Amino acid sequence: MAKGLSKFLNTKKSKLFWVYFVLGVLITAISVLLMPFWQKVAPNAFFSSWGLKFIKILIAVIVLLYAILFLGIRVTRGGNSVVKTLGVIEIVVLVLISIALLVSQFSKFALDAYVIISVALWMRGVVEIFKAYYAGNGENKYPVIKLVFAIVLVSVGAYFLSVRFITNLHILWVATVFGAVFGIITFILGFLKRPIEKAPAQA
Repeated sequence: MAKGLSKFLNTKKSKLFWVYFVLGVLITAISVLLMPFWQKVAPNAFFSSWGLKFIKILIAVIVLLYAILFLGIRVTRGGNSVVKTLGVIEIVVLVLISIALLVSQFSKFALDAYVIISVALWMRGVVEIFKAYYAGNGENKYPVIKLVFAIVLVSVGAYFLSVRFITNLHILWVATVFGAVFGIITFILGFLKRPIEKAPAQA
């Protein structure tokens, strides 16, 4: 995923620069429309409550993409069988919780977005700790910084899940601000990737 992101964010000239323009505008516009401040600024606007109304769908889709595009690729790579098994379990659990979150959007089944985020952080930390353990028995040593980060993920995930530190409103703010920033960056990349037009040859 990191390689794919680096390819997406490069400034190499491309004839598909217009795709960045379109994506940038769409992502920025959607992010701004979903921001919760509209309920205070323009409470009568038809889109003012869209953010909190559809937060569960938004988070479920993001987590599904994360599980499939990021975790799925990591599982297919070589590695210890135990770590691979834990990775598969991680994907299955996140997919199931994402589906449950989508169901709760259209039913009386109570499930908030913070649950799936807390579980995602905790499980990623657990998998990385196991990876560090098995890497320690081999030739390739696991970076200490990554191990510390994994422990932090486990701790933060467990804390969020136990005390409900974050609410749907907090999650919405983080998601929409990140989306708006990413959209603006994508739009700017469109200008940077636009091929330079060659000047007509003089007779």
